[in-house]
Amino acid sequence: MKIPPPQINAFISKPGNDYSGALIYGPDNGLVTKRMQDISTAIVPDGVNVFNISDFTYELIKEKPALLADSLAAISFYGGRRLVRVRDMPPSLPKELADVILAPHPDSFLLMTADELPAASSLRKLFEVHEQLAAIPCYQDDGISLRRLIENRIIANGFQYDADVVPYLIESLAGDRQLIDNELAKLMLYMGENLHITLDDARACISADPIDSSLDNLVIAVASRDAMAISKNITMLQAENISPIAMVRAISNYFMRLYLVNASLAAGVPMQEAMGQLRPPVFFKQVATFQKHLELWPTGRLLSVIGSLAQLEADCKKTGMPAELLCNHFFTLIGARKSA
Repeated sequence: MKIPPPQINAFISKPGNDYSGALIYGPDNGLVTKRMQDISTAIVPDGVNVFNISDFTYELIKEKPALLADSLAAISFYGGRRLVRVRDMPPSLPKELADVILAPHPDSFLLMTADELPAASSLRKLFEVHEQLAAIPCYQDDGISLRRLIENRIIANGFQYDADVVPYLIESLAGDRQLIDNELAKLMLYMGENLHITLDDARACISADPIDSSLDNLVIAVASRDAMAISKNITMLQAENISPIAMVRAISNYFMRLYLVNASLAAGVPMQEAMGQLRPPVFFKQVATFQKHLELWPTGRLLSVIGSLAQLEADCKKTGMPAELLCNHFFTLIGARKSA
């Protein structure tokens, strides 16, 4: 069944024995990961034997549905419910797997994750309709939900803040929930024992200037076709344990913004108006750089790169694929000065 947004947090903290499984899906990979971790902890609390958890990928169980069936039917030797997780589910669900999911497994909880799923997805429909299954969407925070997230996180950590802090953070933070959480955690760490956040504090720790972050430095380097800067920033991001998928999505987002503006320009919209339609807006110090990239990447090439980045993300999720090497090669390739 669909879990209403106001009830999602309560469900995640205590799924309850009435449910035999849950599907967490959506374009916000960071939020999908966080909710998966939170439900995992609720089913198998920290300190309980790790043998109560089984992990699979769709690539594995689609060939051998019996593996999933056997794991769900297994009884825990350590007490409590077992947790069976399956990552990277596709929109279409084979009947053999649907039968396994619907078969009774009172001693196990099934947790599946997927990217964004259309309403017609057979996987999504199964979890939305069945009373013992839960469907939990994960979409990127809009202005209202982002404000609520920021305010709740600051207050929960015992901080107070000036009135202009949250609007600044809303403008500066956007996109993947995991990245937002990391930036807010960085702000808390920066504040230390000082429990009152000012606008100067927020600006000192979290800059609205994309070029001040390692991830956005890579984006600028790729879009500028600066091979040396690409190599340097990839090394820095890997040292910070930033996932290859986070890098791919940051670059995809930037190239999509370039495409949207180019499409508006082609329709006769003036440059200032076309760029003004972007949310979040281009930081004023980066307007000239953004306009250079518009000239460097015509619409046809942008579409080609955006499609290739989508395929790269899919390849990075496949079991056994060297995600870091794939990204290193691809970023260097699309950043090369030689025309495609």
